[in-house]
Amino acid sequence: MNDRWLRYFNEVYRSGTMRGAADTLGVEASVISRQIQQLEDHLGVKLFDRKGRGIAPTDVAAMLHDFCRERRASEENLLAAIADANAVQTGFVRVVVGEGFLDTVQRAVLDHFCRDYPGVDVHVDLAGAVEALRMIGEDEAHIGIGLNPPAHPSVTFVATCPQPLCVLAAPDHPLARARGEIRLSQVARHRIALMTEGFGLRKLVELAMFSEGVALPPAFTSNSIAMLKRYAAAGLGVTFMSTVAAADEIASGALVAKKAHNPIFKGATATLFTRRHRVLPPSARRLLDVLLSTAFPANGSRRGPP
Repeated sequence: MNDRWLRYFNEVYRSGTMRGAADTLGVEASVISRQIQQLEDHLGVKLFDRKGRGIAPTDVAAMLHDFCRERRASEENLLAAIADANAVQTGFVRVVVGEGFLDTVQRAVLDHFCRDYPGVDVHVDLAGAVEALRMIGEDEAHIGIGLNPPAHPSVTFVATCPQPLCVLAAPDHPLARARGEIRLSQVARHRIALMTEGFGLRKLVELAMFSEGVALPPAFTSNSIAMLKRYAAAGLGVTFMSTVAAADEIASGALVAKKAHNPIFKGATATLFTRRHRVLPPSARRLLDVLLSTAFPANGSRRGPP
């Protein structure tokens, strides 16, 4: 099987249409179709079935996709092992994180790893928990960090760290001056900013709402943690996140963090994860060790809101 067949196949498998694959690869759809046909002829099996306007992969296609993923990971490991055997500190490592953990990752990556291993190329992507799990499960990234990610059959949770959610508000907001832990029924009286669907933070808020039977329709929605913090700091309403995600704003006095009464918020955790059974290349293994020692210490302390 030549590499072009497999490259086109993987893009068709990912996009679900010949046209989508063609647009991504910058070629005509007919070129994609011919290459897939040649691959099917070579294997003697059908890889895709027509389904409405798109196509559906067959069981054999799923097997081939797994093979391609394993081959890509094996090739990467081989190249890294060769480099490691020659004591050359080079390589490439990709990390996918939720925006709320960006400062934590920056400290680990920039202050420690990049300084100690200048020959290693590092790529950091921002993504919600669901997308981060997909990227790790499909070997598009080596290491992931997310807030309470759901279980995934292809992903191993390496470490967790308590990261309770609190209510964030401007200093002059009524909830910032409230005594004791804040209940969702109190929050419901005010305008609220929430993350969009697909993020671990949004899922936790929805679970908390369900547990208390309280509806919190957002007045402002964004896929950016920074936008939620700006919204709250402007006094327009409140939002939910950890003190780690809003550390700078809390330290400067732009935001006040109040403990939330809900047990789901109190039990929130940051999770470090990798693909199950994947042997990470040396550079990724070393960065994982750095993250474990700096961001996920076994006996690390944390400071909660007042």
